[in-house]
Amino acid sequence: MSENGKDKKTCPICNGSGDVSSFGIDVAKRRADLGLGRYQLAALCGISNVTIGNVERGDTSPRITTMKAIDEALAAIEVERERNR
Repeated sequence: MSENGKDKKTCPICNGSGDVSSFGIDVAKRRADLGLGRYQLAALCGISNVTIGNVERGDTSPRITTMKAIDEALAAIEVERERNR
């Protein structure tokens, strides 16, 4: 629990470290490993392909909601592919 008595949530992207500097690199690798194009990933998570590119290159500091949407879209595809093996 945090100081104010409420449960503290841990960021699923950085595991509470606050360091998201490698997020874009991880997104690019996961996307490539899945054989997805930027347009495909953008459509799956409701974010523009320009934003996906900016995140992957580290040209922007994405909002947590953007990071969560990207991470959830990639995770869903990874789970689905693992089930179909």
